[in-house]
Amino acid sequence: GEGAASAATALAAAAAAEKAQQQAASAASAAAASAAAASAIGGQGAPPSETFDLATAGLGVDWASWGMGAEIDHGHTSPGLGRSLLGCASRAVTSLLPSQRTLFGFVSHPPEAVLAWDSAPPSRCYSIEGNGAVAIRFLKPVRAGHVVLEQLPSWATAKPLAAPRSFEVLAWPADGVEESYSVKLGSFEYQLDGLRAQVFPLINDSGSVFSGNVKGIKFSFGQNWGEEGLTMVCRLRVLAPP
Repeated sequence: GEGAASAATALAAAAAAEKAQQQAASAASAAAASAAAASAIGGQGAPPSETFDLATAGLGVDWASWGMGAEIDHGHTSPGLGRSLLGCASRAVTSLLPSQRTLFGFVSHPPEAVLAWDSAPPSRCYSIEGNGAVAIRFLKPVRAGHVVLEQLPSWATAKPLAAPRSFEVLAWPADGVEESYSVKLGSFEYQLDGLRAQVFPLINDSGSVFSGNVKGIKFSFGQNWGEEGLTMVCRLRVLAPP
């Protein structure tokens, strides 16, 4: 009767409240971890000796690094600015004859520039025309929890406004059921006046920290901070347990 219906309604409300509390706790835990990581990363304009201390951050291993066997998924990565055969030839010429740089258009470093060799700040960037994407495949499926977007120190770039502003993170699930890079793990904004390396927790549709295994992560970049026709992506990290 009415009593049973009321009891069922109360139970449903209690279950919903408990789920909401769990999601809030999960989000708070992710925020706390990100804050701890941020405190382990140097700020904008720090000296050249600044490093990204993963051990202090406590968020796991950078699986998007050369040392962990990561590689660029070229089939899902946007072409670099001036990366045609002619553009690469002009880059070779300007490296030998710096005085001739004004005769050639801008030529990006290869996309592998975003993969870390060590914990030092990036010294090169991958440049794309307008909006674009960079996809990274891992050596094995990993349980990604956070991503890091790391830019050049402010004193080291002539185009600070070319830094990405808005971007999305998409995952390629390891189970192979979904299409490649079909699972959205969040929309983020890189703060130009914030830390040089910024940490972002990956959250699934239910609002909790993502816990599935993935074999690749795709960064899809929207608008930058105001540099027309050029967005520079310098270092991407994907943090997960060893």
